[in-house]
Amino acid sequence: MEGLYIESSALTSILLEDSREFDAALESVNRPILSALTLLEARRAIRRDSRAGRIDAQAATKLLRRIRSLRTRSQVLPIDDHVLEQAEQDFHVEPVR
Repeated sequence: MEGLYIESSALTSILLEDSREFDAALESVNRPILSALTLLEARRAIRRDSRAGRIDAQAATKLLRRIRSLRTRSQVLPIDDHVLEQAEQDFHVEPVR
């Protein structure tokens, strides 16, 4: 597979649940595509769940390490004015999921 865009809620829920299927999908992708916002939101969700006691500190550290690893092998799209302008436009299908 050429590319796979990974959005925030998908990344967060997969990381916090069972990641075997996600890992298998990543193996078939040359270079995953993420936005800088996706990485930020995933890290915040992990820290929030750790503070709330939904995951322990060791699990949070492991998940944050996985996000750093994913970032190094991914194309990270910056959130610049062009991206923000595009995001304001109507999509062909709403809601985007």
